[in-house]
Amino acid sequence: MNKLFLLLGFFALFFGSACVFEDFDEPPIRVLPGLEGNITIQELKDLHVLGTDGDAIPAGSILVANVIANDEGGNIFKELFVEDETGGILLRLDLDGLSALYPVGTPVAIRLDELFVTDFAGKYQLAANADGERVPEGSVERTVLAN
Repeated sequence: MNKLFLLLGFFALFFGSACVFEDFDEPPIRVLPGLEGNITIQELKDLHVLGTDGDAIPAGSILVANVIANDEGGNIFKELFVEDETGGILLRLDLDGLSALYPVGTPVAIRLDELFVTDFAGKYQLAANADGERVPEGSVERTVLAN
């Protein structure tokens, strides 16, 4: 009988200590580095007619959006999908490991000065030139800003 009480006491002590009653730290709130958007995704789409050559984006344009898909799952390669309150668009970047720099949910500010609105298979995209090529690796971090 003593062994039973000793065994029950051991289990109560073991399982009781496994419970954690602590407040956990909240994840940091990401704030963009002082840039404010002055163009929306819908306005970018309005610049381009599907099936035609890419269109240049007006100088000084900045898009503020949230990352909704990246290369983390392996189904997307060197691309980010971003959205704002007006819609979503694909951003073509020539850089591996985008999920480490831009996790899903990250707010980003995209400097659109040197980019073009193009399309592929009826879907709008932001690219480095009118042919739809990716933004070069050396330009990614100054083009897509996140905190």
